[in-house]
Amino acid sequence: MKLILHIGKEKTGTTSIQSYLRRDFYDFKNKIYYFPRDLTGWDSNRAFTSIFDNNLNYNYYKRQKIDSLQKYQVLKEQIMQDFEKQFQIASKSKIQHFVISTENLSTNLLTVEQLEKLKTFIFSYFTSVKIICFFKDQFSDAVSRYSQYIKMGGTNDWESFLNKIENTSPLWNQNLFAHNLSSVFRKDELFFENYFDNNGNTQNIVNIFYKRYLPYTSLNFSEGSKNQNKKLGYLGTQCLRIANEKYPRFSSIKNDKIRHSLIRKITRIDCGDLGKVYQIYKKTLIEKFSSSNQLFEKRYLIGGKFHIGKDLPQMPEEEKKIIEAKIRKIVSYIKISGNQPPDF
Repeated sequence: MKLILHIGKEKTGTTSIQSYLRRDFYDFKNKIYYFPRDLTGWDSNRAFTSIFDNNLNYNYYKRQKIDSLQKYQVLKEQIMQDFEKQFQIASKSKIQHFVISTENLSTNLLTVEQLEKLKTFIFSYFTSVKIICFFKDQFSDAVSRYSQYIKMGGTNDWESFLNKIENTSPLWNQNLFAHNLSSVFRKDELFFENYFDNNGNTQNIVNIFYKRYLPYTSLNFSEGSKNQNKKLGYLGTQCLRIANEKYPRFSSIKNDKIRHSLIRKITRIDCGDLGKVYQIYKKTLIEKFSSSNQLFEKRYLIGGKFHIGKDLPQMPEEEKKIIEAKIRKIVSYIKISGNQPPDF
């Protein structure tokens, strides 16, 4: 049996891909592909990553109250038992391709040693592997992550967030991740794809994934398959950041539902992408982003000369003042009363 391993990265349409895989292949009716719906009550995304990652700072461990290596080991054994059970059923059913999708691998397995363990695991079960990874350019990736950071209760402004990426977050170093992958797996086992097309427009990631890597099937879009990820614009992100800062209870786990209600309200006052500057300069940045068939010849993703926080284009001061004025006006409408989400 062959393995198709989609490892993200995060913020590149992974939720949509997983939604379609779950819909189409989670049972054993399709004899060509199988996608494990869950492992030990976890979604297969996080569970599969947990086989290789015992870092107890992994946020999902905290939610599952895994606070010791002993508890982690018990959980890992449960996941392995469930995986092997599904693997055996897939083998008996003569499934040709076992499909796993987990963007967490791209953020949790950061070292060559960890990737070597992944490789050993893969070839102890499967005859071959295709590893698919979609990449954004670093600036667009930072924009997406900042929006998600704010949604989860963050309070840092955009500039502070960029500095943190530059100085303290090696997991966002896409060049390093691609380099480590290529040092562990063969070139013909790796398939790196651009999130954007040559003109800087978002590609239909799900269609690309199905057509290129699941060729013996067809994809039928349906309205019910859309995921609930909402994109915050520049104004929305700034307003939510201020709400997080002024009213910390809305960024707490206890008020997760209230926070999501707030996000839904804020999306109504959206004013274009957070990365408005990026929209102006994206074609220039995209030209620095190598296409998949030139990946290894062009130093993986973005040339080493591009650094977040150093080479970013700056928003014109006049435009920044106009946007800040709009933010102040909208924030003035935020009203907090009791445990109810703010109204606009």
